[in-house]
Amino acid sequence: PLLNDDDFNALKEDLTWQGSRVVSLSRDELRFMEAARSFARDEPIMSDDEYDALKKRLKDMGSFVALQTEPKCSLVTQTCWSDCVEDTTRKTVLYLPAAGICALVWAVVSYELTPLKYTNPLLSVFIGIPIIVAFARFATEVVLPEPLILRGKCPGCSTDQRVYFGDIATVPGFKDVADIKCSSCSAQLSLDRNQRRFRLSTK
Repeated sequence: PLLNDDDFNALKEDLTWQGSRVVSLSRDELRFMEAARSFARDEPIMSDDEYDALKKRLKDMGSFVALQTEPKCSLVTQTCWSDCVEDTTRKTVLYLPAAGICALVWAVVSYELTPLKYTNPLLSVFIGIPIIVAFARFATEVVLPEPLILRGKCPGCSTDQRVYFGDIATVPGFKDVADIKCSSCSAQLSLDRNQRRFRLSTK
């Protein structure tokens, strides 16, 4: 071994204090990094399907080892790309209007029809949170079924881009692939919902 146990523990503690995320890698993240190194050495330790499945699982978890949020280009394939992540903040905002209406309705109903009329209104709303959240989700997804907002950088100019997948009421939206134009450099971009990766379009 390159380091004895004491030196290894000291290095690990030092990296932890410096805020390094390497010391907290999961088993799957370590497997992915080892697989990537083995592919680079042309000595693969897993099949392409296993590698792709592992990478997708880590990307869905938001693991930094599988995400390439900064644009990259390949001289071999003549393509440029950048990975995307789900914009959970904006997705949460989609549910707020329905949540506000449901909270108001709950406050009125609980005051008029339940013993909660004798409690503090804020406590009444707090008690009703599970019901409010359930109805808000249901009401929102009637209008916006299975909403998904992906955020990434344009491979051409590194400007942040956001794409909404899903219908809006009866208006059809992007399903599996979104072809858009960069809001900054006007480059043609293609975003695959499953791969969650922006690519510069070659069309």
